[in-house]
Parts: sequence; C-alpha cells; structure tokens
Amino acid sequence: MIVLGVNSVYHESSAALVRDGRVLAAAEEERFNRRKHGKPDRPARADDLPVEAIAFCLQQAAVTGGELDAVAYSYDPMLRRQLFRPDPCSVPGGWGSLDGEMTFLAALDRVPGRLSALLGLDVGGRIRWVPHHVANAASAYYPSGFESAAVLVADGIGEAATTVLFAGAGGRLTKLQEVLFPNSIGFLWEKLSAYLGFSEYDASKVMGLAGYGDAGVHAEAFGKFVYPDGPLFGTDPDILRFRPPDVEPLERLLGPARRGGPIQPRQPMWPRRCRRRPTGRCCGSPSTCMGCTRAATSAWPVVSR
Repeated sequence: MIVLGVNSVYHESSAALVRDGRVLAAAEEERFNRRKHGKPDRPARADDLPVEAIAFCLQQAAVTGGELDAVAYSYDPMLRRQLFRPDPCSVPGGWGSLDGEMTFLAALDRVPGRLSALLGLDVGGRIRWVPHHVANAASAYYPSGFESAAVLVADGIGEAATTVLFAGAGGRLTKLQEVLFPNSIGFLWEKLSAYLGFSEYDASKVMGLAGYGDAGVHAEAFGKFVYPDGPLFGTDPDILRFRPPDVEPLERLLGPARRGGPIQPRQPMWPRRCRRRPTGRCCGSPSTCMGCTRAATSAWPVVSR
C-alpha cells in the first residue's frame, strides 16, 4: 500500500510518502518556497497545500498520483465540528471565533478538490482524515523501532485537544489521557514568547535563553496561570488570553513586556557570597556567587526580534 501524507492545516506544511510502512520520502514546504513555516497560520489557509513537497516526494520515490492507495490528511474535520467551542477571547474572523471557524471549515472542505486537481485523480474515495494528535503520535511511534512505548503529544491545539498521552504496543496506538483547550502548554509557550518580544513561533529562542534565568524569580506568578489540574495540568484563559495579541494580564503579574531591543536581565539574582571567594578564586557558578552572576549576565547574548 502506498500512502501520501499531507500536513497543511496550521503551519509547518509538509508531505511524506510511505509504502507498506516504510518511509520513501518526506519534506517540508519551507525548503522549497523559502517561507519560514511554509505558509501563514490563518483559518482560510487550511487548503494551501504543500505543492512542492508533494511533488518532491512523488518524484523521489518514482510514484505517480494514480498509484496512490490513500491520501492521509493530518486533521479530522468531523471531530472538529463535534468538539469546537467558541473562545470568548477570540478576535472576530480569527481562530476561535464563530466566523473564523466557518472560514476554517470551508477551507478544509476544499482540501479533497485541491488534492484531486494536484494529483490528477479523484481522491474522494482515497482521502483519510487522521486526527491531528494521532498523526503526531504515529510519526514518533512507528519510526522509533520500539514495540512498546509511551507517546506524549503536546502542542498548541489539534481539533480540540492540546496534549494527549498514548500507549503504543503491538503496532497500535491507544489514547490514555488528553487535555482540552483552553488548557494548552503549546499556546503558553507562544504567549510567553510574544511577551518576551519574539514572534509566537520563537519558543526555541526562549528555551535556549531559559538556561540563563532563575526559575524561582517568577515561580509564584507562574503558579497563577499554569498549575497541576485534572489529568495533567490547567491554564488560566483570563490571564493568558491565547487568541488576542495583548499581554496586559501577564504584564500585571510579570512586569512590562519586552518590545524590541536587546535582552536585559529584568531582575538579577544576588545570591549568597561565594564560598571560594576568600581564597581569591571564584567558583564560577551564577547560582551561588554575586560576582559570578555579574560576570554571567554581562556575557548574555544580545538577541533581537
């Protein structure tokens, strides 16, 4: 069986081609169109297919559209229709709003026609709508080589879930637990990235810079908007307000947001005196020495938006 996998519902548009469980080719659209993340993440763009990535996969494997047994799209519109609830913090026409949702579903309805035109055949009977987090989990479990594995998927949102725990065993995935929107670790990363002056897709920069910080400084404030709850965790939608761009509730807790310019230490930690300092040598640890902290913060990287 030859299956073409397509991801274009949100961002990171991509394609993969699998024959009898073996990956023949895979590629992200951004490698061809040179646009970071492939395309804008907008409700009307779910049918904006990774055309170049699909063409590459077919060419790389010497497979034609007529040879495809199935086309798997990494989203389930029916599941979305069942579980969608309007977000009171949404922006009109945007994600989470009623009119934005109608636009989004209309774009999903256009996907089979767009795929048929691209591949030169009617995919109506061959398309398989794969729930978003099942696709995520499958991409980790099946190539891993493990017969048995726990699989954790955490992102902004799929159809309605944001975090799902699966058990992989005997070549099958079983869903064990899930967390539903508005509780979202992925959107938490995006919102805090924006608060720190980056784009919502710059969580990687925030992860890298986190090693230079002190987790204790804002621990109490963080506990007000992300906390253990239910099966895994909960987040406060009134503080985080994932959909609109404002960060005012976070500013009331954490102080003014960064709006461009170099990164500076907001609240340097002045810890206890270095135990080695009396010997004339510094321990070199910012977590134990004021002198080391000054040296470390002066060497922080300057990162612009």
